[in-house]
Amino acid sequence: MQQVKRAATAPANPSSQDRSVAAKASREEAKARAELLKPQVDEKVEDKSRILSVYKNEFQESTFSVTA
Repeated sequence: MQQVKRAATAPANPSSQDRSVAAKASREEAKARAELLKPQVDEKVEDKSRILSVYKNEFQESTFSVTA
């Protein structure tokens, strides 16, 4: 997509169609990057959920006593 964007914006005065093609290439590139990052984000969310679950279980298992 980067090559498409470069080709579309290569003329000194890109036409509106050239700019449109470049914009679409940028959107497609951003979409592809987001798809590549999604598994990493999902793993981080799962890791945080597991950590919170461990802390929650430890908190529930611990006993607190208050003496006056």
